[in-house]
Parts: sequence; C-alpha cells; structure tokens
Amino acid sequence: MAINQRRLYEKNKIGYVLVLFHIVLNVFYSINTIKHMDTSYDVGIFIMITIMLLLVGFLTAVKVQNYSMVWSMVAIIIGLFQFSRLLFTDNPVDGMFGSVLIIALVLSGIFCVLGGLVSIKNTQVRRKCVKEYNRKNDYGIK
Repeated sequence: MAINQRRLYEKNKIGYVLVLFHIVLNVFYSINTIKHMDTSYDVGIFIMITIMLLLVGFLTAVKVQNYSMVWSMVAIIIGLFQFSRLLFTDNPVDGMFGSVLIIALVLSGIFCVLGGLVSIKNTQVRRKCVKEYNRKNDYGIK
C-alpha cells in the first residue's frame, strides 16, 4: 500500500528526463546542421521549426512530469516528427560527422517517443492508484 500512496505524490522523472534528452540531442543536431547550411529560406524555416520543437518539447517535458496523458501523446507525436525530419531535411554535412548528426536526430526521436510511452504507462498506473486511494477513503478503509 505504501508504494501506491507514494505514486500519488511522485513526479514522473523518467518521462521528464527522456524528453529532456530529446531536447539536448535536438539542439546538438540543429546547431551543427545550421552551421553547415547555405544561407537561404530553408535555413530560416529550419530555425523556426527547431525553435518551435524546443519550446513545445520543454513544455511537454514539464507536463509529462505531472502525469498528463495528452502531453504524453504529444511527446510521441514530437518524436515521430523528428523521424520525419529525415525525409524533408537535407543533411548538409558529409562523412562521419553527418552520420553522427543523423544518429542524434534519430536518438532524439526515440527518446521522445519512449518518454511519451513511459509517461502514458506511469499516468495509467497513477490514475489507478488515485482511484483506489479515493475509493478506500470514501469508505473509510485503511
């Protein structure tokens, strides 16, 4: 019983950290990709997408920490969007470092999807604990 009650007050640290890893890898990928791009409208669009992903990613990290089911799903969507960036973003870096950037992009997507999935699971477990706790308190059961 103590474990279930502890779940009522704990933050969702694992989902939070996974989404933060997404942000760190996304920043690494974005900075190094922008550094090698030629000046054009593509750079501006890339920067705007990156800024939007960072803002929404941080908001998502904070919300999944507080067991939000909707924001857990948003984390999965962000992760899937990261994978889609492979399709519409040309990698301006050749060689080994270009491969490192692609790996960083893929890992950031994986971390975000995992953060969302872990958060969905943790939110479901917490909701079950809250429901059980409320049921027992309604009937005066200890």
